[in-house]
Amino acid sequence: MLQQKYSILIQKIPDLKSQEFLSNHCTFRIGGPADLFWNCSDINLLPEFLKITKNLEIPYFIFGGGSNILFDSNGFRGLVIKITDSNFEFINSSAPFLKASAGARMALLAKESFSKKLTGLEWANGLPGTLGGAIYGNAGCHDCEIADLIENVTLYDFEKGIFEVKKDYFDFKYRDSKLKKTKEIVLKATLKLKNTNTDLKKSKEAVNFRAEKQPWGFTTGSFFKNPEGDSAGRLIDSVGLKGYQIGEAKISEKHANFFMNLGHATSDDILKLRALAKEKVMANFGIELEDEIIIVNS
Repeated sequence: MLQQKYSILIQKIPDLKSQEFLSNHCTFRIGGPADLFWNCSDINLLPEFLKITKNLEIPYFIFGGGSNILFDSNGFRGLVIKITDSNFEFINSSAPFLKASAGARMALLAKESFSKKLTGLEWANGLPGTLGGAIYGNAGCHDCEIADLIENVTLYDFEKGIFEVKKDYFDFKYRDSKLKKTKEIVLKATLKLKNTNTDLKKSKEAVNFRAEKQPWGFTTGSFFKNPEGDSAGRLIDSVGLKGYQIGEAKISEKHANFFMNLGHATSDDILKLRALAKEKVMANFGIELEDEIIIVNS
């Protein structure tokens, strides 16, 4: 039945790929083939394409940079959409604004902002994710978060269509927004920045922090959210799991809230490490660790 639906979708969207390995599109380098895969390089095409997909009742998943995702090693039965539209522009009116598509890379936005002597995005320098994902999960670092900068966001919903909202709409919390419940899709956003005459110190500090404190390799960002008043990395370290390995998945020896793919890890390897960390932290501290990454099942 799905194959018949796929044939219809391919006729309407000719640049779809089939059996595209998702490991090629995420920083974990884990993920089997998606039945269908689409690089969305023009965000304006997304709403109409999604309507067709929904009408055909084809399962789908949308993502951006792939820096906070664990795909299933068995792949994905349906359509995976990667938003790669990275257009952005600076608008100077009464205050400096940055308007960007959901697929714009946070690190590039930070770099370009500072080149124009605009401040607000220093914390995002070196961040591998995209603007859409940052808004979805309220990304942040160094006591700053994307919620601090939101002026307005253009969203898409099957019932509401395309609509624009302000910051208050999102109910932003630590690494959370209402989009995780509503499943509305970020198309574009406008960020409010500030003029500055300072040097690159804060921006360089963000990059240095990641280099010094966080491991490099096939990994995501922080695997778990930090519990209030504590850190997931400290808790995992305290129960003796720093450096623990299952298959080719390993809890980093540099930072225990980073799970590493040593080269050939499977999603099951990572999920076993996840379960072990959650179990031991709960048993020793009575704290339930909450995922910060997104786990995409097949």
